[in-house]
Amino acid sequence: MEVHRSLPQRALPMVGAWCFLDRFGPQTARMRVEPHPHIGLHTVPWPLVGEVRPLDGGPDAGGATATVVVGDFAGARSPATMHTPIVGAEIHVPAGSRVRLPLDPVREYALVGVAGVPEVHTAPDAATALPDQGLLYLGIHRDGVEVSAQRETTLFLLGGEPFESDIVMWWNFVGRSHDEIVAAREAWESEADDTERADARFGHVIGHDRERVPAPPLPAVRLTPRRRTV
Repeated sequence: MEVHRSLPQRALPMVGAWCFLDRFGPQTARMRVEPHPHIGLHTVPWPLVGEVRPLDGGPDAGGATATVVVGDFAGARSPATMHTPIVGAEIHVPAGSRVRLPLDPVREYALVGVAGVPEVHTAPDAATALPDQGLLYLGIHRDGVEVSAQRETTLFLLGGEPFESDIVMWWNFVGRSHDEIVAAREAWESEADDTERADARFGHVIGHDRERVPAPPLPAVRLTPRRRTV
């Protein structure tokens, strides 16, 4: 299965509280992922193709429509529980359209190309083509951005209030320090032979026996927080 990771990047580790962004597929066979641990994050799977349960749709804007996956956008709100101001929305722009996406100036945003090659008008005299799987960081202090599409286009909007705390990211773990990551790895590895013990941190995944993804070795250096340079 092919996986393309757009976040984190060396210069841009996060957008709001979004710290990982993976796109996988197309996948024709049934996907099976063995049990693996997470700390410090929630996963938000969203099928771009296939049968999905629709959420709130945004208002019409030049024929464009938006499905709010998490958070709120353009007056629509997802029922998903979030613990920080955040937004994730799938946006469809009809061919030959130019639409304005309303933004909250206190949040930072990024657009991710899904299908089509739209132009994102970041300034009155500046436009940037957004290729499939490309990520365009829009920054903060914007009340909107315009997108034009020569053919039918799909985008994904990520956003949220800038995450000010230092975080350490390694494998599937997001923590506040190197020591927190080390403790989580040790807990995962220690449960390899007994996931149902009373003090198990990660527990047992129903439908799996002893299959699991082992943790990779830690690097020989101390893990440090990732900080943006853009």
